[in-house]
Amino acid sequence: WELLTAHTKAVTDSIKSLILAIRDKCPGQKECDSGIDGLNATINQLDQAILSAMNQQLHSNASSNLQGFQEQLLQAIGDIGEHIKPIAMAAKGEAEKLG
Repeated sequence: WELLTAHTKAVTDSIKSLILAIRDKCPGQKECDSGIDGLNATINQLDQAILSAMNQQLHSNASSNLQGFQEQLLQAIGDIGEHIKPIAMAAKGEAEKLG
């Protein structure tokens, strides 16, 4: 039984290593990781802005106005809308279409 247990552990460890290697090397993984990092950085910036606003230390942005920010937001929403369908298709099993 000891020999069987040892071999079972080796097989299990090998399968875990294989799964990790497949996940880390799959198409689009670097792009997804980069996107996640960008989102996390943006979330941190928003958190800092919220804290500043709560402490009434938020400085105004003289480089743009409400209309400018609304236009940027609408542009970003449009960009997301254009790219979401190919990403959803790739997530459903067509990873070669990512990129």
